[in-house]
Amino acid sequence: MKRRYTIYIYAMAALLTAACSGNGYPFSADETITPEPHMETLTVTPTEITFEAFRESKTLTITSNTSWYISNSNQWLACSNTNGSGDATITLTAADNTSDSERNGILTIEGGGKIITVKVKQKTAIVDDFLRLAVDNTDIASTTSMTFKAESKDSKTTFDIASNTTWTIAKSGDTSWFMLSKEGQGSNNATVTITVTADNVTTSNKTATLTITGAQKTFTIYLTQRAAEEYLTVDKTAITIAVDGNAKSFNISSNTSWSITNTNTWLSCSKNDGTGDDTITLTATKNTGTAERKGTITIQGAGKTITINVTQSADTPIPGEGDNELPQTTRRQL
Repeated sequence: MKRRYTIYIYAMAALLTAACSGNGYPFSADETITPEPHMETLTVTPTEITFEAFRESKTLTITSNTSWYISNSNQWLACSNTNGSGDATITLTAADNTSDSERNGILTIEGGGKIITVKVKQKTAIVDDFLRLAVDNTDIASTTSMTFKAESKDSKTTFDIASNTTWTIAKSGDTSWFMLSKEGQGSNNATVTITVTADNVTTSNKTATLTITGAQKTFTIYLTQRAAEEYLTVDKTAITIAVDGNAKSFNISSNTSWSITNTNTWLSCSKNDGTGDDTITLTATKNTGTAERKGTITIQGAGKTITINVTQSADTPIPGEGDNELPQTTRRQL
């Protein structure tokens, strides 16, 4: 029995030696395990998309673990993104097809060593007359509003008309602060630009309305230019008037109402209140005293109070006149 145990131990040792030496076994102590290479993937769904004749958006789903890019040579079709990495959802937007011919094209998506083609198609124009209005690529149901800042001169915004017939743009209200790139009658598709031509310096909103009609539809755009903040400035803070009371003036710049407070009995103002820009004349009576006259007037408006200091020169006696004559010199007889 002792000999059998010895043989068994030798056999186990041989097996362990073989396992570590690599003689037919999965690995040896000196070998390095190499992982399988990373496999790049790219799939796209769907591979065929059909759009209606009017502007319509649809999505394309990309599933990938690598970078990819989209080639799009279709001028009538816009992609929300043309390159990226990993999974993504792409929005495809087809412009209106106003022709009587079907549109056909392809998109090519490349990545991970693969090229996938997506067929795109758009139906022919709607037979019936149609008119649609869009702002920022979003169709409006019937009305929308556009608001501009008070200081918005030269700013621009647009809206899009999609149609296969004639239409008319009419404007009403206070239209003095903007202009349109197109107005009156037009036809088919158009982009209309609104350009602000003047800042609003008043304290009231300016409003106008655009009405677009055609294909038995009416769209309304309400335009508003916001009111300016109230302001009040005066071009002088100190005024000196001559002894004989010559008139002096100062200028008020404002877009709101204002009032002047004058408690000086020797000084008069050409106006005590008003609105907007104005020129105020101050007139003083002659100063017959020997001391300067000093006073203030205050202008209030736009939540501000502005003070102007007014000084009138004193009457300076002339030697030899009146009570101020110098003593007479007595001539001594020789």
